[in-house]
Amino acid sequence: KWSRLRSFQSVVHSLACQVDRLHVYRNDYEFVPAFLKGLSWVDVYRSQDELGDLGDSGKFFKAGKFRSEYVIPADDDLVYPPDYVDKLVEFIRRFQPPIIVGLHGVILREELLKPKTGISRGYYASRMVMMGTGTVEKAIDVQILGTGLAMYRGEDLPYSSVRSFKLKNMADIWFGIEAKRNKVPMVVMPHEEGWVLEVAGTTDDSLYVSYTKRRLADKALTEIVLKELPWAVLPSTLLNASTPASSSS
Repeated sequence: KWSRLRSFQSVVHSLACQVDRLHVYRNDYEFVPAFLKGLSWVDVYRSQDELGDLGDSGKFFKAGKFRSEYVIPADDDLVYPPDYVDKLVEFIRRFQPPIIVGLHGVILREELLKPKTGISRGYYASRMVMMGTGTVEKAIDVQILGTGLAMYRGEDLPYSSVRSFKLKNMADIWFGIEAKRNKVPMVVMPHEEGWVLEVAGTTDDSLYVSYTKRRLADKALTEIVLKELPWAVLPSTLLNASTPASSSS
């Protein structure tokens, strides 16, 4: 975890001029990093004093209590461009609320996940993925968004709670399930490759990679998603429009 401090500092610097307030949930850290001390716009929560190690769900520790117009969950291994928030705000304002927008999205292929004959190919082999660090040429409605590259209005998810994220390091799945159950569309914003960058040297020890290396990861994810089927792609709608705003294929 100590290797993540430098990358996390880069994240904070990249968002410093873009947000009004930053909520930081630190898993099992004994101290507050020096670069966070004395910042009136930063609130730091130690897992030891709160709900324990929440993994990647920690970014939703205050979910449901935010009073800001826009909520932007962030990861500690990404560098956000200087126009990141402005671009997402511009994009989200095009749609009828409630809506969640982001850069990294997943469409489930139910015919592979739950075929009429044969066995499931599992969660990972049954996805179409729009990469947050790659190029996406058009807006695409999806079932799951990467939580570290997303934006939503606090009032659109007032019921959200980190306690509904039942297993650690699966925040994207639980967030997608919340959106599904509450009929909130998710849409990927068009973007160019390299607009958001992964901090060099963080891939091998990221929460995502550490979890996906586990032998039972795919089985656990598959079981969770299968219980949610059928899982339709909810269509997003542009303001003053009666037709879907994006494509899901």
